[in-house]
Amino acid sequence: MSFDEEIAYEVELSTLDLSPIYEVFKKVGKTLNSEKLQNLRLIKNEHGKEYPTNALLILLGYYPHCMVKCAKFKGVTMELFLDKKEYSGSIFDILENSLNFILNHINLRAEIKGLYRTDTYEIPIVALREALINALIHRDYINQGRDIKVGIYDDIVNIVSCGSYPNSISQADIENGRSDARNRVIANVFKELGLIEQWGSGIARIKSSCLEVGLKEPKIREMNDFVDVEFYRPDNQTVVKPSDTVGKVSDNLMPQEEKIIQYFDEHKRVVSKEVEKLLGIKESRTRELLKSMVDRGLIERLGRGRSTYYVLRGV
Repeated sequence: MSFDEEIAYEVELSTLDLSPIYEVFKKVGKTLNSEKLQNLRLIKNEHGKEYPTNALLILLGYYPHCMVKCAKFKGVTMELFLDKKEYSGSIFDILENSLNFILNHINLRAEIKGLYRTDTYEIPIVALREALINALIHRDYINQGRDIKVGIYDDIVNIVSCGSYPNSISQADIENGRSDARNRVIANVFKELGLIEQWGSGIARIKSSCLEVGLKEPKIREMNDFVDVEFYRPDNQTVVKPSDTVGKVSDNLMPQEEKIIQYFDEHKRVVSKEVEKLLGIKESRTRELLKSMVDRGLIERLGRGRSTYYVLRGV
């Protein structure tokens, strides 16, 4: 039995807010109820009483060490921070926030196709997303003294997950796309939601998507008791900063960003309180999300103080 399958006897199921899990299932058009939670092994019944499993607590972000620490460094060493964030909460929010942090700190690559210029991120979003999902699914949650770390340097994007490969997996297996989930319940939930296809397929997707755009193959390796993934950033490619993409709405939007962009179809402007209500998120997350969209050139911030509002760039 994997750690995430074990019952957390010390936690009362009735004290937990399960809405983050219900909401993510609703988004993909799937129904979630008590029976489904038991089938997914997120809750277990023992002596007529329902208990949460460790998997449920991990998905909800109940444990304090269930977080991702992200940092942008100057140059190629860890000597100087330019930005850093720590993301906790539900595992789904952590995934979205961590991916957004990376996208905020890498460049857009300009490509001319026919008469038009298209802008894509220098590292494929699908590769970054798969690497983050792998880190969240396979990390060692028993070790409460460490967490997942994301480092962005001038030459690489580095994702480090605590916990070595399972005993049944070698480096050769990883190279060949074979995988074995450390946390089987969490992996199964991600599969149920369509966030992964099958165990091991993400590794091949990470490598192929980078090679297709002319990047060096990412390095995935076991180092002592953690797994290290390095994405090589392009050396001499034409890139543009996110702020240079005035008037262009990216095709690679996160779900919350898509809702905000869609809101502009019927409204000329939006204020932060409207975004809070629209997305059902807290004020701090709203500020962070809007700042990210401003930095990436998707929207523009106008006004000051209480009169601050946002419009689409170029509109």
